[in-house]
Amino acid sequence: MSIDVNGALHDDTGRYATNPHAAPGYDLTLSDDEYNARGTAAFPPTPRSAEQHIAFWNTVEIPDRICAKARDTYVPWQVEQCRLRADAAAIKVARKYFDKRYVDGKSVDSIIREEVERVYDQAERDEFPSMERALTRDVVRGCLMHYYSSTLPPAEQEIVKNYQMVVGPWQLTTEHLTRWFAFHAWCDEVIG
Repeated sequence: MSIDVNGALHDDTGRYATNPHAAPGYDLTLSDDEYNARGTAAFPPTPRSAEQHIAFWNTVEIPDRICAKARDTYVPWQVEQCRLRADAAAIKVARKYFDKRYVDGKSVDSIIREEVERVYDQAERDEFPSMERALTRDVVRGCLMHYYSSTLPPAEQEIVKNYQMVVGPWQLTTEHLTRWFAFHAWCDEVIG
């Protein structure tokens, strides 16, 4: 390790190295519990370690206004995504039978309606799950835990990504939870 004239740390190959010093705002004299007590869901503390970060997100209160904002943002987005899948299915069926009015005794319109309902239900069940009121706080908690871990070193980020949470009937990693609820698509509205 070496330090250049500007004070930047370099590893043995000359590349910039991770700075072992705490980021501004760190107080290394505080225990994790004391440090975590200084943060809120809207203004979380800078993560010091995966252990501290997970402990913070498991204990911080997620206010009703954040939960309401998450539902108000996610639910219309989810409906729109399912509708887009269903519309694409309708177009596919319409193209397949574009020159027919009836197929096997069924009107093409009814075939399209059935396919739209099937695809919408499947998208809602498999791709874009409903965010039930009872699940909202845990979904938001896990997604924010994953989102704010990005400033941790890569090995510590992996610990947070693979952290198992119980959300309703599921046991999911924070990474799976974040991907399943497509948090990236609507998080700016929630944490904005």
